[in-house]
Amino acid sequence: MKWPLLSNWNSTPRTSRRSVLKAMGLAPALAPFVPLFDAFAETSPKRLLLWFTPHGTVYNKWRTSGPAEAPILGPIMAPLERHKKNIVNIENMQMNPDRLGGNHTKGFPLLWTGRGVMPGSTFGDHGWNYSASVDQVIVDALNPKTPYRSLEFGLRSGGSHPGRRMIYRGSAKPLEPEQDPQNALKRLFGNLGASKEQLEAMTADRRSLLDTVNHDLGIFKRKLAAPERYKLDAHLNAIREVEARISLQVASCAAPTIAKRVDAQSGPATPDAWAQQMDMIVASFACGLTNIASMQYRLGENDGSPYYTWLGGTMDHHTSTHEPPVANSKAWAHCEQIYTWYNEMFAKFLDKMSAVPEGNGTMLDNTLVVWGSEVGWGASHAVAKIPFIVAGGRNHGVRLGQSLRFGETLVTSPQHTRLLVSMCHYMGLPQIQSFSEKDNATGGLPGLMV
Repeated sequence: MKWPLLSNWNSTPRTSRRSVLKAMGLAPALAPFVPLFDAFAETSPKRLLLWFTPHGTVYNKWRTSGPAEAPILGPIMAPLERHKKNIVNIENMQMNPDRLGGNHTKGFPLLWTGRGVMPGSTFGDHGWNYSASVDQVIVDALNPKTPYRSLEFGLRSGGSHPGRRMIYRGSAKPLEPEQDPQNALKRLFGNLGASKEQLEAMTADRRSLLDTVNHDLGIFKRKLAAPERYKLDAHLNAIREVEARISLQVASCAAPTIAKRVDAQSGPATPDAWAQQMDMIVASFACGLTNIASMQYRLGENDGSPYYTWLGGTMDHHTSTHEPPVANSKAWAHCEQIYTWYNEMFAKFLDKMSAVPEGNGTMLDNTLVVWGSEVGWGASHAVAKIPFIVAGGRNHGVRLGQSLRFGETLVTSPQHTRLLVSMCHYMGLPQIQSFSEKDNATGGLPGLMV
């Protein structure tokens, strides 16, 4: 038979693992250890992170040029140049909005759910959204055994309104993001010792089990003929790699250190607070607290004050986008500055994920990060040309380092729900082929996955 080497072990179903042991003549003696292998097959799990910033972008300064397979980034995206091989620009992506809700409200619930708001009077002419967001659909289907099904982070993202909530447990069931990094630290890591010694102790039982497996397999090896010994060597190598991964996980899993407490609702403190939230996300992934998370920066509605004073701004972002580009070039220069800063923060987040070794790569290689907005252009409120960026997921089939360029209308471009379907496929749910009754197509986004 064709022997499944360690690189294939993670994708081998449990039933076939038992068949492998049986074929080797080691079942049922080693069958009890199959759950152990199953547990450690997820030391480099697939993850999903949804990332949001408001009011679209300045599209002609955001989009790429040159060949699609080796794109040249637009000036707004310059901070991501060092991660160009880790991202995909998705250009001319369209959303199909409902008529209900304000201009900014329409796009926000639609962004991750594929559906808009329901009729009603709760918010004037409409109520809450129709359905669960894609991350929660995935959570329900996978029923993860992590301590937290999902984690929602935010910054200046408060308010009970469809234009201020992007994650939904179900219809009319918004989930509120944690906006304060200090509160997140206490909630997630309050009982986690930050010292390496304590973290080592937490994995002592795991290592003891692995030692037992190693010993028992070594005894069996002496009783086997040469061909079977070769096969068993693959399993011994598997154990050694698992042990190495545990050590990396322990080294990476530590409560973040917040050097100073910042007022997360204060304008000038925004960059520091956002950086701290990034640390919370990375640590939550590294410690296995969850495999699904989201980061909401500000609102899908008029986000108002504070001004971006750390960038020298004297006008809030939303108002700036509604100024005439020619008549008020200063306002639009400020918009470009804000969008460039968003890319700077996103690049820093990718830096943090890339710095965590994991399996055969890094945390970023195992995590699909999807960045979107509620509109394409704030001035027109259009839900066309939404600036989507996908990052990471290289180890699980994402075709990175390219630009996906589609047509400029709903007729010539796939709806953004194709991207939501791709997220489901990435997370191991190929049976999900559609995400909205308003989209007649099926399958994931063309060209995104290998």
